[in-house]
Amino acid sequence: MLVGIALAAALALFAWQARRAGVLAAEVGRLQGQLAASREDLRAYQQRMSVVRGHVDDLSARIGTLRELVSEDLPSRREAEAD
Repeated sequence: MLVGIALAAALALFAWQARRAGVLAAEVGRLQGQLAASREDLRAYQQRMSVVRGHVDDLSARIGTLRELVSEDLPSRREAEAD
């Protein structure tokens, strides 16, 4: 009788653990999907930031060129253009 109760308890515990394992496996699958989506979002963000950095570098170079032009001595530049 005691063996039967222990066997029934073991089977009930096994069923509960199997159900819990199924729930956890589904949760892992869901989290893996979210992780994959987040990684794709991160890749897209990094690509956008790379483009933005390129534009900022270009703009910075243009500003540097403009600063050089502004700092040049205008009369000597005009004389050079007249020659």
